[in-house]
Amino acid sequence: MNDSKKKLLVLVVDDQDTFLQAVVDEVNFLGFDSITARNGMEALEQAHKSKLDLIISDIRMPNKDGEWFLNELRKTQKSFPPFVFMTGFADLSIQEAYAMGADGFLGKPLNPEKLEILLQKLCRPIEKRWNELPKTSAVYHISKNFPCAYDDQSLKEINFGRAGMYLAIEKLVFEIGDIISFKFEFNSGDFKQIEGMGNIVWKKENPEGKSDEYGLYFDYLHSSTLAAWINKLKSKEIIEVIPRGK
Repeated sequence: MNDSKKKLLVLVVDDQDTFLQAVVDEVNFLGFDSITARNGMEALEQAHKSKLDLIISDIRMPNKDGEWFLNELRKTQKSFPPFVFMTGFADLSIQEAYAMGADGFLGKPLNPEKLEILLQKLCRPIEKRWNELPKTSAVYHISKNFPCAYDDQSLKEINFGRAGMYLAIEKLVFEIGDIISFKFEFNSGDFKQIEGMGNIVWKKENPEGKSDEYGLYFDYLHSSTLAAWINKLKSKEIIEVIPRGK
């Protein structure tokens, strides 16, 4: 299920033994090795002493919860390993979790098919994660030229994380789950263009007169964009998967 002959190592964190074992069994069935922890403190110790390829963690746990664990982990391991929350989404807003450095989500009870898709995606090298067009066509296209650099602090309409972007462009109206194609060009700086496709994973509605805000998760980056974007990621460590704005 992965690109390497060596089995990848997944840390599974949950305080409920039955659910923990169910996730471990499925992870092992999919061809991964696994280790476990039952709270955030144990999990952080495992993360510091083991070479992990991915983490799957519950949020609500005694003796330091999953939110604490992610915050502590990202102080030293800012973008790797990928971190997946198991949650009913009432525990923590998806907007906040992406900004904290979470890479994905699994609901409870466990859906094995979704787990397999997520593992296959997040355990791929970033060079291969965004190089295949999604099977679903985009329902909207956004194209805009900005007179500044992509990371200019005065640019409030978009903001980039390591695997997605914040959008607050006037008159845009999307819904969660919409597939969007985009092409943004920048007149200054060394990163001139980003083009690809993604899906809307969160939405914040604002009063009339102020643009609604969206979180877009990258599914695909065009070949003209991919290498330059990966170089950007390698040149600086970014915690936020999708930021909340500037």
